[in-house]
Amino acid sequence: SRVKLDKLLPPIIEVAASFANPEQTLERMLRLIETICRREAYLSLLVEHPQTLKRIASLYSASPWVSAYLTQHPILLDELLDARLLYAPPQWQELGARLATELDIAKGDQEQQMDILRHFQHTQIFRLVSQDLANQLTLETLSDHLSDLADLILAQTLRCCWASINNRHREQPAFSIIGYGKLGGKELGYASDLDIIFLYDDDHENAGELYARLAKRINTWLSTLTPAGLLYEVDLRLR
Repeated sequence: SRVKLDKLLPPIIEVAASFANPEQTLERMLRLIETICRREAYLSLLVEHPQTLKRIASLYSASPWVSAYLTQHPILLDELLDARLLYAPPQWQELGARLATELDIAKGDQEQQMDILRHFQHTQIFRLVSQDLANQLTLETLSDHLSDLADLILAQTLRCCWASINNRHREQPAFSIIGYGKLGGKELGYASDLDIIFLYDDDHENAGELYARLAKRINTWLSTLTPAGLLYEVDLRLR
């Protein structure tokens, strides 16, 4: 790892120097290196694929928020290997089907399912911010994509949480998640929280108890900080 680190530092300095804010770019990139320096796989990725350093520097030069995000989630470095995938417009239906399959494979392991949701969300946000900084997205389109992503995450969270409820009396819950605020208006930003409420329409004698458990579990899945990070801050207060 030390040998690979020594190989990386000169090209990192060189690529940072090519941007208008070289000192800030270098400082942000060195924070990333400090984060991954004990993880040989990440160092190997950067040594073996030097083109990724240019992409990292471009993102880190443009935005301190993006640099902090990637440094916090270095697993996203893999996304920089294929520019075609990184800058491809999201196909939410296809992505949702793929996510549902991954979640089903992990059925019975709630911690793994929660991490799958987080890795998926972080990957999609990273792709969107990369496209945003490349001027591929208007503000309206970006907000639409971030809102569609939240809708997808909520739908899959609801599906998985209901499947984990014991003694449920029906296959599909008579239950809805209603978005208010920026989610309801499809105006989400990168750091927006979710203003939501829960509604159910079910005459079963145990419906109130079951859906209260479901709502609590959904909130836990969304807002718990795991080793993979956080999904969303949630605000359940009806204004």
